[in-house]
This record gives sequence, C-alpha cells and structure tokens, in this order.
Amino acid sequence: MRARLLSVAAMLFAVLSFHASAQNAGSEATVRTGGVGIDERQALDAERDRYNLRVAFAEKNGAYLSDIAVRLSTADGKEIYRGNTDGPWLFASLKPGKYRLEADNAGNKQARTITVGAHQAAHLIVLHWAGESR
Repeated sequence: MRARLLSVAAMLFAVLSFHASAQNAGSEATVRTGGVGIDERQALDAERDRYNLRVAFAEKNGAYLSDIAVRLSTADGKEIYRGNTDGPWLFASLKPGKYRLEADNAGNKQARTITVGAHQAAHLIVLHWAGESR
C-alpha cells in the first residue's frame, strides 16, 4: 500500500510540474515546455497532437539541454512568447502564419523562420549546439 501511495505521489508531482510549465502567450499561442524524466516526457507525448510546433534542444552528441532562452514572434516582430525552457522540449500551438523562433544557449544563438498552415502537419525542429552545456 505504501509503495502504491509513493507511486501515486510521484505521478502527481510529475503532472503538476509539467502543467506548471504551460503558458498561454495571449491569443497568438499556447506554449508548453518540459520533458525532463520519463513521466514528463510521456505527459508531453500524450498531448503532442494539440500543438503544431515541437522543438527539441540538444547538443550535437545527443545530450538534451534545458533552460534555453526562447523568443517566439510573428512575422511583423510582435513577441508572442519569451521564456526559458523547463526541459529539452518546447511545444507551441500557433495560428496559421509566419513566425520567428530564436533560441539562446548560454550566448550561442540560433534562429528559424517557421510557416504554419491551417491544415499542415506539425513542425518538428531540433536545434543542436556543439557541446556548450551549461
């Protein structure tokens, strides 16, 4: 019985920490970050179809990164999200349009332009850095 209570408590902690990373960035986007540990990763996977942009952050050797500074803006420069990731994944639900994604890992920056269509499959972007872990 005690083991079951501990298991339930661990699952509840993972779910609460995962949901705490969700942010509504106004009417333009809903953004969720996380993916640390198997429970968080499974929670993200369960909701992945709700998001049309998925971004992973990793070193070139495959090691995942977190605490990446991210800025997401519309084509005309309107910022719709700014924050640091709570894990190696960022999921966003965006309206159709053109966006700019900027990611900063300890001063090493990358940027991508993304076009989201109304009935387009989700974008999967993997940003790699050459061993600049924190």
